Amino acid sequence: MGDPELGACGYSDNPSLALHVYQFINMIIQNGI
Repeated sequence: MGDPELGACGYSDNPSLALHVYQFINMIIQNGI
């Protein structure tokens, strides 16, 4: 973990939440929304 982008979003203090949000964003991108 420790992704600078996620840290900039304020998720650096909660890696599990950051990972969840990251996966959710990727899902949206893959769906073309």
